[in-house]
Amino acid sequence: MSLTRWQPRSEHSSPNAPVSMPGLMWKILQARGLTSKDEVTAHLSPTLQNLTNPYELDGMDEAVERLVRAFKNQEKIVLYGDFDLDGTSGLALLLKGLTLLGFENLETYQPKRLSEGYGLHRHAIEKFHAEGRSLVITVDVGITANEAVDRANELGMDVIITDH
Repeated sequence: MSLTRWQPRSEHSSPNAPVSMPGLMWKILQARGLTSKDEVTAHLSPTLQNLTNPYELDGMDEAVERLVRAFKNQEKIVLYGDFDLDGTSGLALLLKGLTLLGFENLETYQPKRLSEGYGLHRHAIEKFHAEGRSLVITVDVGITANEAVDRANELGMDVIITDH
């Protein structure tokens, strides 16, 4: 058996790009609507000044107000993350951030893919309610979980959904 070493195809810079970059990267940026040098530079080399104001996101004011109330009342909070990479890393970041802000009574939960499947589930909401949890914050999950959110609301719980 002979071993063949794969050689990646060399990627040439796109002559139409406003800055020097591989052609595939330029196609992706164009598909995202970034065509000027300033737009491309801001996207590829972000600064804090270039970040979108988080309060432009729908529901941000309400989410912050709810978090402040939970903090003041020392409520029990569940951080509910998807089991994939962005759900897991987002869950870790949220836990770390809230802990650094002084939140206590935090629990993380990720559904087991094989036995529970994807999504925010009614049975999990009922479990959290039985444990005295009053707030669920999702990470990378929940945008279509109407039944689970409705059940949480019926039980007097609030749900903050972060998903895409």
